[in-house]
Amino acid sequence: MRPRYRHLPPLAALLAAPPLAAAPQAAPAVLGSGNLLETAGGLAVVLGLLLGLAWVVKRYLAVPGASKGRIQVVGGVSLGPRERAVIVEVEGERLLLGVAQGNVRMLHRLPASDAGAFSEALAQAAGPEEAA
Repeated sequence: MRPRYRHLPPLAALLAAPPLAAAPQAAPAVLGSGNLLETAGGLAVVLGLLLGLAWVVKRYLAVPGASKGRIQVVGGVSLGPRERAVIVEVEGERLLLGVAQGNVRMLHRLPASDAGAFSEALAQAAGPEEAA
């Protein structure tokens, strides 16, 4: 029968031997151009990932109030822990909605806002003395 561990004595001799003397090496420069390029490249990758993630979130995840669809939430106010009054604009018409848990009701139909009409009404209310 052959011994199972016949390769152990040479291996033990290698492990017990002192390490070979290595030639002294110069310490790497901390602020070398290679380190600066590596850092700038890493920063560019991280910024690229952040911008890509922001684009994906904007493109594929719906953010409330940021939609450009046919229905836009103009504003709202909380009336209680689970009730809100919300103004929405649908195809140029504004509606005041009451929103509660499991319930949405139209409270009032508002006239469409027109910035030009407001400017005209303001000029009319100011009168001729302020127009000059």
